[in-house]
Amino acid sequence: MAIARQSGVTDEKQLKALMFPISGTPKEWKSRQKALTCLADWCRDALEQVQPFQRPEHGGTLDEDLLLVLRDLDNSTKHHLQVKPDLAPQSIEHAPSVEFETEEGAAASVPPDTEVVVAPFEDGAVLLRHRTNGRIRSVQGRYSITAQVQVVLPDGRAFGVTDLLAALWEYTRVVMEHVIGTAEQAEDKSVA
Repeated sequence: MAIARQSGVTDEKQLKALMFPISGTPKEWKSRQKALTCLADWCRDALEQVQPFQRPEHGGTLDEDLLLVLRDLDNSTKHHLQVKPDLAPQSIEHAPSVEFETEEGAAASVPPDTEVVVAPFEDGAVLLRHRTNGRIRSVQGRYSITAQVQVVLPDGRAFGVTDLLAALWEYTRVVMEHVIGTAEQAEDKSVA
């Protein structure tokens, strides 16, 4: 919007329709051109150059493209679709010490039968299960669980919040540097 205003666009209807379209295909990009008609050619070209479909390094798959993730998060918010939070286990460490009532009970419980339950973290969820064949006198130990908060898009893709925010911040900076660099090049050409 700032670029449009600096270019002399004052029509509020045009400014309100203006957006930064993010397109996964050339066809999708072409369908969104109406919203960019008030921008100078150099700016439309710069926006097209940073579109996800322009990057061959994705090898034809755009599932993980950060601009598309940003678009999906933005659309979810705009259309009031809840972005579901989730907690994904990263590691579970345990160092239990079990004292059995009898030596026979201890011998019957070797090797230890421990199960790590892979399930969403929810109140009351079982994360670890230890089975024994003898009666237990006491249990001591230490457990350490690390997890990452995730956002889950309506299509089921999950992204760690901190990783996603750091990547989006960097990616947004790269995109804006490209647009600004294109603006400076266009200005240099008009002065020359």
